[in-house]
Amino acid sequence: MKLNTIIFLLSGIILIGFINDKIYGQMSLSLKKYYSNTNNAELSIVDSNYLKAINYYDSAFASKASPFAIDIYNAAVCAVLLNKNEKCYSLLTKIIDKGYKINNFQKKQVFNEFFKTEWGKNLLKYSENINIYYNLKLRHTLDSLFYMDQLFRKKVGEDKPYSFYEDTITKTDISNTKFLNKLIVKYGFPSEDLIGLNDSSLVDQPYYILIIHQQSGSPSRIYDFTSEIINALYDGKINVHNASELITKSCGNDLYGFFNSGIVKAVYDPSDTGKANYGIDKNYDNISWGYFQIPEEKEKKIDSVRQEIGLEKLRENRTKIVFRLKDTLFDFSKFSGENSIFSIPDKEFYEETIKNIIPLK
Repeated sequence: MKLNTIIFLLSGIILIGFINDKIYGQMSLSLKKYYSNTNNAELSIVDSNYLKAINYYDSAFASKASPFAIDIYNAAVCAVLLNKNEKCYSLLTKIIDKGYKINNFQKKQVFNEFFKTEWGKNLLKYSENINIYYNLKLRHTLDSLFYMDQLFRKKVGEDKPYSFYEDTITKTDISNTKFLNKLIVKYGFPSEDLIGLNDSSLVDQPYYILIIHQQSGSPSRIYDFTSEIINALYDGKINVHNASELITKSCGNDLYGFFNSGIVKAVYDPSDTGKANYGIDKNYDNISWGYFQIPEEKEKKIDSVRQEIGLEKLRENRTKIVFRLKDTLFDFSKFSGENSIFSIPDKEFYEETIKNIIPLK
């Protein structure tokens, strides 16, 4: 990680303010209940209290007609761990209905015993005759936009530098943005119910990277998708964690503390090789994860704004990210803020940096 990135994070030059009144619009009580209950379910999972977690999920799903697939999946894992095979079957059918392939479940060790039961065998039969209710044509169209988005980016470094493909990439981004805009106007925001799921991911959607490439400051930016994302958020068409990241990057305002929500390690690397980033440095494994300290009042303000749209507090988000690093059963990939390792060659700057990192307990 470059020093100027660290300086940015340490300095806290993150604007917290009102973008417009709509961001503070009223989220429905039922949707707030959904997020409150899924948050409590996830914290219960972290505590290994799966019965408590599944009860919270039941309450959450009662508040939203079509729960998000990733939440259904985590509820299903709780069910199978509690030997509630019929409930697990019922939950997994809802994910399969959205286009997710059953072999993804079969690859998970946590479901091994489930597939030996009658309910597991019934799920295999169920998966053979799925009635597609989502817009498959629209799904394929968005997948093709994603393909074009990645086509020349993947070529960078193979034989030519980025500068060689830059003009083509920029033109492709502009073309994709115009097309995506037309699709949203015609069909509405591409929710899970509208376009289904990626056949191997509970979170990733093809439009996601297209909007990222229209983020504030992008050389190919021709449109600000902030309004569309906010509308989709309040309509329950996009998960709040994905929405908050896209809003942050689209409007260039870290309203929800996205850049403060992750966890970090700082490693002294006098050779300036950057090897510490890959765990080669002998100090890497001995250093605890932590987070950059921010003023208490600022964190309270961020938490207040986060809770207005159903996000958990920063502290709870960090707890879930730490859990994600060591867990192999559940899917906590939706949580914003990543685990970053800073390799710092300057001793003085390294010592100053670690003073601002609070170890996670």
